[in-house]
Amino acid sequence: MTLSNQTKSLIEKYTNLGYQIIIGNNRDLPRRNKWQGYECVRLCLTNSKNHGWPIRTVWAVKPTINQ
Repeated sequence: MTLSNQTKSLIEKYTNLGYQIIIGNNRDLPRRNKWQGYECVRLCLTNSKNHGWPIRTVWAVKPTINQ
């Protein structure tokens, strides 16, 4: 898997801020029930050349703090 330098720097930045990095193909991650209590930031979205649907999405997730 090859990531651009911009994506690598974003991953490093958000990791230092306490986020967990998730690399997969779920473009609707924040709408899933499992991730409702998390702050989700999409760092990268890569679409397929053949069919146009996402083949890789990079997310930074961190639990929200309830006050």
